[in-house]
Amino acid sequence: MQEEISKHSRKIYKTVKNQKTPVTDSLVGSHSNFYLLGSAFNVGRYEGFKSSGKIGTIENDNLKNKILAYYQQTLPNLTFRVNFINSEQLKVKDADPGSLNLSDFYKSQRMQSNYSNLSYNSKGLIDEYQNALNQINQILKEIDSEK
Repeated sequence: MQEEISKHSRKIYKTVKNQKTPVTDSLVGSHSNFYLLGSAFNVGRYEGFKSSGKIGTIENDNLKNKILAYYQQTLPNLTFRVNFINSEQLKVKDADPGSLNLSDFYKSQRMQSNYSNLSYNSKGLIDEYQNALNQINQILKEIDSEK
């Protein structure tokens, strides 16, 4: 679901960034209705397992390292990216056009930079989601093969 929202948001960023004609009210309306992404991953069971010292009971070192990397690197990186994009979206939403009309405002260097940044980083977020899915699927596959 988050990945779909990120893809939709990226499309909006690219549309505004590449806008050559006057910005219409419908485009402005769609640009400012951002989806704030959630970044609260449920890691409670992992943290309990790790703090109890039971992570050491996993005999397959490769599997143990993959689990540790997923929870200690991949998910925090994903959380960072989500929070960064949410922060950047809020900056765009709160931007003041001052005396510029909306069309000129959205075509201004500042707003074009903001949308370019959002487009680039949302692509990174989509890649990060895919990476996380690939990692957890590989971990699950290895756990299943251990049974």
